[in-house]
Amino acid sequence: MRNTFGKILFLAVVFCACNCFSGHIDIVNGVWAVSKNMTKNQEIGGKLREIEAVARQDTDKAAELCKELKESLDDPEIYTDDGEYLPLVLDSMWLYYAAHKGLQGKAVLTEAQRLIEEYAEKAEGQRYCAYKYLYHRIRGYYYGKKDNKSMIKAQKDMILYDPADYSQIMTLMDQIRDLPEAAGDLDAFLSEFKERQGVVEPEFELTLLLASKKKSNSEKIKGACAWLEKQSGGAPEVIMRALPRITKFVSAKDKEALTDYYYALTDLALRQSSTEDRLTVFAMALNERQKLVAAVPEILPPKGEGN
Repeated sequence: MRNTFGKILFLAVVFCACNCFSGHIDIVNGVWAVSKNMTKNQEIGGKLREIEAVARQDTDKAAELCKELKESLDDPEIYTDDGEYLPLVLDSMWLYYAAHKGLQGKAVLTEAQRLIEEYAEKAEGQRYCAYKYLYHRIRGYYYGKKDNKSMIKAQKDMILYDPADYSQIMTLMDQIRDLPEAAGDLDAFLSEFKERQGVVEPEFELTLLLASKKKSNSEKIKGACAWLEKQSGGAPEVIMRALPRITKFVSAKDKEALTDYYYALTDLALRQSSTEDRLTVFAMALNERQKLVAAVPEILPPKGEGN
C-alpha cells in the first residue's frame, strides 16, 4: 500500500505541472525549472538559473536564495511569462527546497498552511501551480504520518482549489478506492465540487457513488446500473475498469440488486456494436455476468431465461 501511494504522489507532482491553467512549472530531478518561464526580465531570469544550478547540489542554499530573491523584488506584482505570480512561486519553491533538510516534520505543514492562507486571495480562481504545490507539502506530511484521513482531505482541498485538474481527481479516485474508510464525507465534497464548477466525469461519478457512506450496497448497485445504462457507449477502458468494481458490491443476500445487475450487464452487452473496441466491452460484460451465475446458480439466470 505504501509503495502504491508513493507512486501516486510522484505521478501527481508530474501531472500537476501539466494541468495548470495559468502557469507551467516542471520539477525535474528535484529542481524547479522556473527560469525558462522568465524571459521578459533577464536579471530575475539569471537569478532563477542560479537557484536551479545551486539546487542540484545544495537544497538548503537554494532555499536561502529563494528567500533572498523574493526580498529583493522592487515590484511585488511580477509574473512569469505564463502567468504564475512570482512571489508565490519563490515562497512555494523555498518550502520545497527547505523541506529536504533544513525544515522537517510539522514545521513543513505549518509553513504550507501559512502560505496557503497568505496567498489565498491572490490565488483565488487562478489555478496557480505554485499554490497547488503547497497542498503537496501538506499531503506529503500526512502521508509520512500515515494519517490517511488528513492526507485525503488535503487532496480534496487541492481539487476544490482547481476543480479542472483531472490528474489530481485521478489521484483522489485511487485514494478512495484503496482507503475508503478514510475518504470522509464524499457527498459534501461532491456538492462543493459542483458549486465550484467542477465537471463530474463518468469514472469520478462512479467512484464517489461506490464509496459513499450514506448509501447502502443496494442503492450503490441501483446507481451503478443506471450509470451503466448512461455509459453503455462510453469509453471502453472506463467501462472495463468499472465492471469488476461494481461486481464486488453484489451480494447473494440481495436478490433484487443481484437480478438488476444481471440484466444491466445483459443490456450493456447487447448495446455494443461489432467494432473491436466495443466487442471487448461485450465480452467483459458477459464475463462479469457469468461470475454472478457461477456464484449464485440457484438465483441466476432469472426464471425463464437461459444462460
